[in-house]
Amino acid sequence: MKKHSIFLFLLMFLSSVLASAQPSVQETDKQGSSLKNNQDFVNDLTGNALDPVITSPYAISVDEKPIKRGDMIIGGGASLGFDNQRYTSGTLTNIYNTFNFGVSPRVLFFIVDRLALGAHVNFGFGLTNNSFSYYTGIGPELRYYTNTGLFLKTGLSYLYSHYETFNLNSLNITPGIGFAIFLNNNIALEPILTYDLDLEFRNSEISSNSTNTTHHVGVGLGLTIFL
Repeated sequence: MKKHSIFLFLLMFLSSVLASAQPSVQETDKQGSSLKNNQDFVNDLTGNALDPVITSPYAISVDEKPIKRGDMIIGGGASLGFDNQRYTSGTLTNIYNTFNFGVSPRVLFFIVDRLALGAHVNFGFGLTNNSFSYYTGIGPELRYYTNTGLFLKTGLSYLYSHYETFNLNSLNITPGIGFAIFLNNNIALEPILTYDLDLEFRNSEISSNSTNTTHHVGVGLGLTIFL
């Protein structure tokens, strides 16, 4: 009887020790939740911070493009070009190469969907064989926009050009092709490639009946607001 009591006492003692050493289910849940929170915190500091930032360009559907009848264009552009000039007066022929820079504000209205008609003003200057010149002009312009942003344009201008020893009055025909890169629904950047043909009449101290034909090839970049 005495041995049996001692054995029962030892068994109860071991059971109490094991029970105190084993965490409760609630404590285990707390520990697991704490570990999970710590892991989430580490992920926030490392994994999420290393995720790439992905952005997409502003997408405008065909229906949202402001190239419909009644819409309006207000814009302007700058161009840099190279001119090859052939001057003929009687039996005298001279060839000049000119670098020029110009700006051209414009206002156009869409008379039908994708087809805009309006007017532009030209200002610019050039350098020909170390001789400075400038020009001003005005005329109509026609543009046709596709739904992809590609557009075709043509313009006709009356130009007045001033050189050191003579002045020029000319008609300027300017076809071109460009692309409208819409930054949002109303603003677009427009890179453009142009070819200009000038039919010029020269007034100088030497001759008042000379003619001049100028060919321009240039690239430009415009900023256009669609309303």
